[in-house]
Amino acid sequence: GLDLSDLGMLNFDDATELTIDTGAITVVQSFHTVDTASDAATDDLDTISGGTAGDTIFLRAANTARTVVLKHNTGNIHCPYGADFSLLNSDLIVELLFDGTDWHIVGSVPFASATRIYLGTLQDVVAGDWRKILFDTDIYDILGESDLSNNQITVTNAGLYMVGATLYFGENMADNGLIALKITGSTFGTIAVYQTAVAGTNQEGLSAMSPVYLVAGESVYAYAYHVYSENRSLNAGAGLNYLYVVR
Repeated sequence: GLDLSDLGMLNFDDATELTIDTGAITVVQSFHTVDTASDAATDDLDTISGGTAGDTIFLRAANTARTVVLKHNTGNIHCPYGADFSLLNSDLIVELLFDGTDWHIVGSVPFASATRIYLGTLQDVVAGDWRKILFDTDIYDILGESDLSNNQITVTNAGLYMVGATLYFGENMADNGLIALKITGSTFGTIAVYQTAVAGTNQEGLSAMSPVYLVAGESVYAYAYHVYSENRSLNAGAGLNYLYVVR
């Protein structure tokens, strides 16, 4: 093949649209938009036909309202971390490299995930009872992963994430407070980080943080617990009680 050097810029032909047909598309150039079959809300892309070894392609969703899911190892597509990758909107662009047999995702824009939600309303926590924290307001949410109706964050792509939460009780707890992080289907101890409250006369602060591998569709939420002699309340406020997931 030919070696290229000192190129100022690569300029591809304008993207042409491909529609998924029984889980497959056929690429004919380096840049395509991809739409779902019959304009369905979501559709799986299993197989990419066309191309020769060494080819690179860029794909993006044709419509922001329709999600294209690149399926890992169902056909000839391989995704990072062995999990499916979703083109959630037309701002996402994914790059793939063909090895002669399979297409491998090598990059995407944006690939980052960052969500933070907080407790906007005062919440009581009964002594001796684990209580799910009712986070109800977004602070930021890059990929639309906050699930406020369930007071949690649900990730769209698999990968290694940093998850954490900070809670503040409104009254003195005498070091009797605990916090737990939890993921869908797990027990408290799976990714939980507990920390007794810092002694004080007014507010008691608790924090938990842990790196964890999450599968697409898994959710992260937080619980609070205390054994103080009286019921205690979690303060409302963006800088006081919040949950975050970052990748």
